[in-house]
Formats: sequence, structure tokens, C-alpha cells
Amino acid sequence: MKQRRKIVLTTILTVIMVLAFASVAMAAGTADTDTSNASIQFTAGNLELKAVPALDFGQHAIDNATVDFGMTTDTATLQVADARGSGAGWKVTAQLGAFSVANGTTPIGSATITLTNGAPAGVGTTDTAPVVSTPITLAANGASTQVVSAALNSGRGTWNMVWQKANASINIPVASQQIGEHTATLTWTLEDSP
Repeated sequence: MKQRRKIVLTTILTVIMVLAFASVAMAAGTADTDTSNASIQFTAGNLELKAVPALDFGQHAIDNATVDFGMTTDTATLQVADARGSGAGWKVTAQLGAFSVANGTTPIGSATITLTNGAPAGVGTTDTAPVVSTPITLAANGASTQVVSAALNSGRGTWNMVWQKANASINIPVASQQIGEHTATLTWTLEDSP
């Protein structure tokens, strides 16, 4: 009887050990998975004019014939940055003020700046490009004129509007050409809708 109990006890212990090793082996071979989150949040940035072009048309001798004068620099660049994230669109207008004169007595009475074929170039953005107006005509002491506009869901990111030297000029009738250095203010206005 004692021997029979020993055999039963040994058998029970053996079965328990086999089952324990089997469950350990199974646990070691089973992958354990869990999940987590990756997240990011954005807040609206600003819509702003980052750069506006100064237009220099040089120094010229009055010859009673020439009325059109080209820009002296290679390019003129207007830069707009839209970091609002809304795609609401925007536009820029420009207005040429009246000319004043230094080293002379009479300011230019009549002058018109013309910009043509401005090209938009994205800076690190692949969004739909804004549309640059052409021609853009700015009369001295005249009305505001639309320069560029970005429609709804376009013009996001940073954009340069570039005019080449050959595409920027000023027309001054001979009768308005006066001795002296003439300067007028160009006012560039960025609006938050197209």
C-alpha cells in the first residue's frame, strides 16, 4: 500500500512537472503585444508680408525723347508667408504715392510703374500657387491695384513673387521729367481673404 501511494504520488508529481514545463515553454514561445499612440498638435500661425520690393529705376539724362526706364536690379521680389493652416486664401495690393524731390524744385507730376509676368515660386511648399496679376499698373498718387491673390485652399506656406529686370519699368512723359532725385512711397497691403 505504501508503495502504491509512492507510485501515485510520483506519477502526480511527474504530471505536475510536465504540465509546468509545458506552460513555461508555451509562454516563452508566445508573443506579447500592446498598443500606444503617436500624436501631434498644431496651432494657427500668422499670415504676413515677409519682404516687399524696392524699385530703383536709376539715373538718366533728360533727352526729350525717352519716356520708359527699366529697373536697375536683376529682380524684384515680394514674399508672403501663410502659416494659418486654414487655406482661407489671401491677396496683396500695391499703391504708388505722389513723388517728392530732393536736389530739385519740382516733383514728377505724372509717372506710371508697370510690372509684367511676375512668377510665383514656393519656398518649401507644394501647395497650389497664387496667381500674379499681369500687367500691374501703378500710377503716381493713384488707386490701389491687386498684385497677387491666393484662392481658397491655395497659397499656403511661403511664396516669392519675382519680377525680372526686363519686366519692371516706369513711364514718365517728357513734360514731367524734372531735375532732381524723385522718390515715391509704394504701399503693399496683405489682406486675409482672396
